[in-house]
Amino acid sequence: MLHLNRALNGFITACKADALTLSVGGLFILASLAAMASIGIYGFPLDGSFSLLLTFAATAVFFGGSFLLIALLRERPESPIGFTRKFLAHHASWERLMRHVPLILLVSLFLPAFSGIKGSISLFATYSWDGFWIEADRMIHGMDAWRLIHPVVGYPFVTFILSALYIVWLPMLLIALVYFSFLTNRPILRAQFLLTYFSSWAILGSLCAIAFASVGPCFVDPLIGRGDFLPLMKYLDYADSQWPIWVIQIQDRLAAQLAEGSRELGAGITAMPSMHVSMAFLYWLAARHVSRWLGWAMFVYMLSILVASVHLAYHYAVDGYLSIILTLLIWKICGHFAAHAHPLPKDGERPIPIRATEA
Repeated sequence: MLHLNRALNGFITACKADALTLSVGGLFILASLAAMASIGIYGFPLDGSFSLLLTFAATAVFFGGSFLLIALLRERPESPIGFTRKFLAHHASWERLMRHVPLILLVSLFLPAFSGIKGSISLFATYSWDGFWIEADRMIHGMDAWRLIHPVVGYPFVTFILSALYIVWLPMLLIALVYFSFLTNRPILRAQFLLTYFSSWAILGSLCAIAFASVGPCFVDPLIGRGDFLPLMKYLDYADSQWPIWVIQIQDRLAAQLAEGSRELGAGITAMPSMHVSMAFLYWLAARHVSRWLGWAMFVYMLSILVASVHLAYHYAVDGYLSIILTLLIWKICGHFAAHAHPLPKDGERPIPIRATEA
């Protein structure tokens, strides 16, 4: 009974502490259900929810095990078993574990809801913006952006590396979320990251994706009938014959899912704005306040994703540029809400400003 009371207390504490984040995520889920119901689709597939729960839990266990190992190596206790028991009693009590349940439940419903909306974009709007973004790219760069960077990255091995980094983005969605959800000693940074994370998916990944519906370079020929990027697609096929370019198989799968009308987790086609760039940029914004080396690592990763999104034919360059601008705006706004929600943090944090010289 005591354990149950402590677990319930932890759950309630988490709901209060993360009330703003849970509200943003919950409102998006409800809005998604209402939006899909308006076009005759009721509910969204929950097939991926259980896998998300397991993946979130596994990632949390990995981080917990890593922290325990680091503590053991640093402290070198006489009794490692006793030290481990005390560590788990403090960090893995029922009350502490239950503090993460509301956020885990939110993620397990939020991302399937997002996939439901993303998979239904063609029912909400017509993919009619590709021509505009193509011309915008040419106006900014004087040519298609992929041609500008191709002399530098247009080598099969480089394409393979960029493709691998692009694939790594998928597990990082949960890795970053788990890490910052456990960063309870930095309440403002934690809240700012979580608010920006869910708000970006809702505003950029859903509202803007519908408002500026476009399919991107890899789909513009088969879906829109424009052959502007056939030379790039021909190069990617050649690169795939030299090194495995996994994103090509993913692009084929997305096209098949669109034809089937699938709304499963990960389904749907959209180019503007780029959520790959948005999330990578968010990781840099937050990571540079955790440590300098992590900030630099995420800065390099963000630039790599920006380049890869164009080189791998997923996005026009302007997709990434607009994502960066909008994500930065959301980050700054969420910083003020986070500071208001945590007015007296122990470490004296303040809303995090943006300095052009920081990386």
